[in-house]
Amino acid sequence: MNGLERPSILLLVLLPLLWPVLQTLLTGRRRRKLPGLPLPLDVWRGNQMPDASLPSRLAYYGSILASLAAWTLLGLALAGPYRLQTSLQAVGRNTDVMFVIDISPSMAALDLRPSRLGAALELVRDYVASRPDVAIGLTAFGADVALVCPPTPDHAAVLQRLDLLKPGQFGDGTAIGGALANALAHLQVSAGRHKALVLLSDGEDNVGRVHPADVVALAAENGVSLAVFGLGTKGMVSVDYVDPFTGERRRGNYQSDFDEAALRAVAGAGAGYFALADSSGNLASLQRWLRVSQPAAVAAVSQVTLRQSLASGFFLLACLLALAAWLARAVWFGGVV
Repeated sequence: MNGLERPSILLLVLLPLLWPVLQTLLTGRRRRKLPGLPLPLDVWRGNQMPDASLPSRLAYYGSILASLAAWTLLGLALAGPYRLQTSLQAVGRNTDVMFVIDISPSMAALDLRPSRLGAALELVRDYVASRPDVAIGLTAFGADVALVCPPTPDHAAVLQRLDLLKPGQFGDGTAIGGALANALAHLQVSAGRHKALVLLSDGEDNVGRVHPADVVALAAENGVSLAVFGLGTKGMVSVDYVDPFTGERRRGNYQSDFDEAALRAVAGAGAGYFALADSSGNLASLQRWLRVSQPAAVAAVSQVTLRQSLASGFFLLACLLALAAWLARAVWFGGVV
């Protein structure tokens, strides 16, 4: 215990001590006024009553001590005892990263293993596992855009949301500009000191009214770094996925319009990094780059002193002692004493 919030209440503990003094004063006055009559409890000319046994005396005085201790602890509980605890706490996060993931139907193409979307999700999973110090968020897009998870250090929640992403969930289209704007809006209100956008896509922006170059330029002005990863190859590729709206399995080949130049232009407009993931080897190099691309978490640390109340513990102990005193009198003496 480091202190008391209301130390003046401890004066209540002294009240039981005033009773013997008051009783002595009253008894003394009565004796001065009246000589008093002795009232012995012994039988006339009989044997004297035996003294109380040792267990009885122990029970009697023990109950008195327990009652006094209970009263003292109750006074301490009312006085507000507390303990000071000093700890180091991080002030703010160091790095926030928003992954902007294309889940249009073309991301079901099998030119990357296990698919374009599968490769993108593996990139994110690898980064999540390697950077526990980073707050991670997810924005997914097709023709429509949705925030899947805001930047959070709860990586279990990120992985859970990541597993829900399927090709075609947000329609047939590639709204890169809208998706980047959505992710940037959430980064601007996040707590990290370093912020980054990571775009994972296979296509040219063909849906929406927001131009990707405008968004990434604004991000660069606000100190948000950018990385663009192009996933896929150009030409005839196989595709295999389950339509999320009809439940039908769609399989076949289609002519991929993967546009590396458009994605490079997005990266250039935001003074960002561009890399092409057109093979398993390149995918592994992108994983390594992602692990070391953002600053390590060196968050500011401050010393915080917390006041922990101890009143409940004192009150509980007081109740237990009062109960013990009552049981001793009730069981041993029949509640007479």
